[in-house]
Amino acid sequence: MKPVFCLSLCLLAGCVQLVPLDGVAPTPGKTVQMDLNEPIEFQVVGALLQNLNRIEGTYLANSADSLIVTADYLWSVAGAKHRGYGARLAIPRQRVEALQERRVSAWRTAVLAGAGVGALGLVIFSVEQLVGGDGGNGGPGPGPRPQ
Repeated sequence: MKPVFCLSLCLLAGCVQLVPLDGVAPTPGKTVQMDLNEPIEFQVVGALLQNLNRIEGTYLANSADSLIVTADYLWSVAGAKHRGYGARLAIPRQRVEALQERRVSAWRTAVLAGAGVGALGLVIFSVEQLVGGDGGNGGPGPGPRPQ
C-alpha cells in the first residue's frame, strides 16, 4: 500500500508546474517561487537565515518597492532548504531575478487521469481473467436445441 501511495504523490506532483511571470504581478493567494539575484538574510522564528537565494511561499501583495509573501521554504546559496514557517517577508523588487507561479497543468492532469482509467480497466480485465469469468450471469446455459 505504501508504494502505491508514494507513486500517487509523485504522479500528482507532475500535474503542477512553475510558470514564469515576466513583468506580470502574481495572483494573491497563489504559491510563487522567487530566485534572487544576490543573497539576502531574514529572521525566521528566532533564527537568522543567511545567504538565501530562493524563496517559495504564498504571494500576498506588493508595495511600491517590494513583493510581500509568507515563506514556506527558503533555500541558501549552498543548497540547504529551510522551513519558512509562514514568516511574512518583504522582498525588494530589485533583488528578484525570476518570479514563477505554481499552476495546475491541464494537459498533464488529463494524461494522468487517462492513464489511471486505463490502469483500472486493465486491473478489472486481469481479475476477470484470473477468476475465470466468462461474462455470463452465472445461470444455467441454454437448453438443447429442438430438432
